[in-house]
Order: sequence, then structure tokens, then C-alpha cells
Amino acid sequence: MEALVKTFKVQQAFASAIRQEKVFKNKLSRPEALDHYRRMVFNVAEDAINAAYPLTRKLLSTSEWSQLVKDFYRSGEMQSPQIWRMPEALIAFVEKHYLPFQRKYPFLLELMQFEWAEVAVYMMPDIGLDIKLNGDADKGNVVLNPEMELMHFNFPVHLKPAGTISVNDRSNFFVSLHRHPESGKVLFTNLSPLTAQMIALLKAGVQMDLTALVKLSCESLKIKYKTDFLPQALGFINQSIQNQLILGFASA
Repeated sequence: MEALVKTFKVQQAFASAIRQEKVFKNKLSRPEALDHYRRMVFNVAEDAINAAYPLTRKLLSTSEWSQLVKDFYRSGEMQSPQIWRMPEALIAFVEKHYLPFQRKYPFLLELMQFEWAEVAVYMMPDIGLDIKLNGDADKGNVVLNPEMELMHFNFPVHLKPAGTISVNDRSNFFVSLHRHPESGKVLFTNLSPLTAQMIALLKAGVQMDLTALVKLSCESLKIKYKTDFLPQALGFINQSIQNQLILGFASA
């Protein structure tokens, strides 16, 4: 056990030396390779971060992005053993340490959350479901794609180029992200408050006919139910079946 603890401490010290460019006090068989390790590890981390946040990278200036990535890398807050998941911690890092960026770009955290959601949805494990392709949307029993995420934003980060968003755009926005079961692409659907609530209920496992679903959604939103909502809701369900946000109908 003592040997394992000692080995772990050496590994931590080596990782810190690589990440923060500190002197590594332990003897190395090839000390001249340390700089190569530093460049290699940083390049892997930088590539993963760049791939996860292309819109944020485009929004920030070159110097802002470069400094952010370096500070994040040196902080040691990338704790995930999975390379693809390491960039997720950048959101919390910016929220905690980069207040000037948040004042300059008030929608920055939402933009990053949106970008990371695309990565997370793409990497979700496949979930097999027993469904049938034909059914009556009016009667309910629709099956929501489990590889999806429902999000609410105060800024239209999914609708406008980040560089054109301003404080005047602040409102309530809803969007779903789902992975198409055949193409594997992550698709975005802009939602109204009503359709967002319908998706939230379906995601929670609620099964009922369309009229009841719309009425319950209105009740949740504290808005008056109108029969005019039904054609809109049916159109949304049919569209969602086409783009596979809704996969089909429950088999039982």
C-alpha cells in the first residue's frame, strides 16, 4: 500500500510538472523528453477544447481564447480520464474565474452550455427501445428519442451568430438537441414555451392523448388552453416524428 501511495504522489508531481511547467524533482531516465511531453499533452488538451467550443473560440479574440485555454489547462480542473469529456469543466472554470469575460459577453456561459450539450448528446450511449413506426399522434403514446437534451436560455445562442447577440436579445428561448438514430448527427429544434413543455412532459414519461398533453402543458405554464393550440401541437408532433425527435409509438 505504501508503494502505491508513493507511486501516486510521483504521478501527481509529474502531471503538475507537465501541466504547470514546473521543475520535476524526481530523476528521469530521459530528462530531455520532459519538454516533448509538455507539448504533446498540451496539444491533446487544446485540440479537445477547440473541438468542443468552436463558436466560443470564434467569439473571443485570439489572445482571449489562447489565455483562457492556457489558464484552464494549468489549473488542473480537467479531471475526467476521458479526453472527450475533459472540456466540460471549462464552463465551470469560466463561471468561477472569468467574470470580466461574462460582463463583456453576458451570453457566454449559455453559448458554452449549448456547445457542450451538442457534444454530450452526440456521445450518449445508444438506448434500444421497443417501438412501432405507425400510430395515431392524436391518441398519444409517442416515444421520445432518449438521446436528447431540452434546454432553456435567456439569449438566442442557437438562433443567432454569437457576435451579433446583444443584451437587447434577452428573453426566454427553448431548444431541444437530439441525435438522429440513422445519421448520428445532432439536430436542433427551436421550441415555443408550449412545445417545450410538451417535450418536458414526454421526457418525464407522461403518456396521454394529444389534447390531454396540451391541456396539461398549458396548466403547467399557467396559460389558458385554446383549441387553436391543437393543430399547432399536432403539426409539431408530426414534424418531430419526421426529424426523429420522436422515434415512433409505444408498442404496448
